[in-house]
Amino acid sequence: MNSGMKKFIKVFTTKRDLFVDKTDTDELIDRLSTVPLGTLLNVLSRMSALPLDKDAAVRDLFERNFPIAGQRAKNKYLYSHQGLLATWKWLLAYGDTNAIEEDNMPLGHAVLILLIFCIEISDAISLEDISVESVKKHMLQNYVFNQHTAGFAALARAKMIFTELPIEVGMNFPRESINFSSKFYETYGYSIQDYLGTISLITAKYQEDEDAIFSNREVDLIKLFNNAEFTKVGAKVLDSLSISLEDAKLWAIDTIDSHWNYTKFLEYPIIKLPNGRSYPIMSKLLEEQFFSQLFFRIRNCYPRNDSKFLGFMGRVFERYVQILLERAIHDSSLPYEVIQEFEYEYGAGGVKRSPDLMLRLGDKLLVIETKSRRLLLETILEGEESYIEKDIDRMVIEPIKQIHDRLSELIHGVQHSKLKGIRDIFVMSVTTGEFPTIQFIEDKITERLSSLLDMDFKGHFHLSIEEFELMSNLIGRKNGKPIFRILENKKKLFPGMSFTNFIVSTSLPNRFPKLIFEKLSESLDDFSRHFGSFTD
Repeated sequence: MNSGMKKFIKVFTTKRDLFVDKTDTDELIDRLSTVPLGTLLNVLSRMSALPLDKDAAVRDLFERNFPIAGQRAKNKYLYSHQGLLATWKWLLAYGDTNAIEEDNMPLGHAVLILLIFCIEISDAISLEDISVESVKKHMLQNYVFNQHTAGFAALARAKMIFTELPIEVGMNFPRESINFSSKFYETYGYSIQDYLGTISLITAKYQEDEDAIFSNREVDLIKLFNNAEFTKVGAKVLDSLSISLEDAKLWAIDTIDSHWNYTKFLEYPIIKLPNGRSYPIMSKLLEEQFFSQLFFRIRNCYPRNDSKFLGFMGRVFERYVQILLERAIHDSSLPYEVIQEFEYEYGAGGVKRSPDLMLRLGDKLLVIETKSRRLLLETILEGEESYIEKDIDRMVIEPIKQIHDRLSELIHGVQHSKLKGIRDIFVMSVTTGEFPTIQFIEDKITERLSSLLDMDFKGHFHLSIEEFELMSNLIGRKNGKPIFRILENKKKLFPGMSFTNFIVSTSLPNRFPKLIFEKLSESLDDFSRHFGSFTD
């Protein structure tokens, strides 16, 4: 393993690590059925709001009650996001839904019970098959599951991609134009702004107090909405984000053996109990609602076979990437040039279009193809080789092969003036969702591309839109390094590391561009004007 990767890999504990013996699953299920479910779901919601590295109070409690096991847990996480979600799932599947009223159990005792449950459940679902293929599959699923979304950046991005840019792009391509906002309101009865504002408020309140796990504070989500208009709208959005205890239980029982299946939690990140209380399931799931899940909500407004939606969405996404790049070169002190997509004639094929975007600095060229694509659900849930191969094709191979074919025509065929004097070419696919950067997958990509490409590229890369936002900040830095030097270092030193982790490893600024903060500020101002103050 590359030494630089070690800082990004953490091991979480299982029962066998701490208490030697393995979990007795039948006995565990019996105990799950006898606990006060309402109390534990409330406390589990608080635990799930904490970042994994903010567990000092929980760890101290565990070590005082289990000193030997506490020592064995040093340098390991006491729990993981997967372990917490598995605990949610098992509690819902086997817990007593009649025991939802709060009892007088001390909070510290509830936390300890949940910790032990989480450790035992992690043991029950831990990897037994240690063959090479099963380990690779496990690595892929772990990678995808543990990617963190920057909620504030996702909110700013959603404002542009789903509300602002469709208007601009629609004016340029009137025959393809789609009004996402009006269709969304028609389908759900509230606006995209209502949706984003409600999630912003819930997320902010849910995450505001890292010590809340040991306080008596319980957030009443309905009471968050102190403006009469917002109360009505917020309640409607909250309801659409919530799953009933009964439905959650049925789903949990049905998928209990599918250890990576948390799709219902992603679709409905809030549990609603029969007594009216609602509990967020995890911060990570709420932050996914801003962009990724909002995309699916908008997509579900249109027929499944509606190709017009995907085509227009692709144009909007391309424009967003273009704006990021243009803003970056405007801020940079280096003489970058952005070459936008243009038409050219080539042979009997007639008029063709160049790659989406190109960034030039002297004799160096970065060529970008944008795709509004995400991993297939089957890849995430099953991790099978066939699905991985499909996603490699869709998100990496096809865009880079498309770049290669157009560049070959432009440079070796028509010898286009825009590309005259280019020596070093870097190619990149930028997608709405992240494609895993793991060494065994990168080896597959390199092998596949070597058999498909005739041109010699200095490097090929695949970035999610969040990673591209971070990269655009590097391009736009005053007195910053040329992005080509940074990409060369990435390829040479950290080929099997994600771009985000590479930035952290090399002490480059891990910051989003100014555009993100401008749009975030505009969003919060919009919410205040529309709904009034968010706080009492």
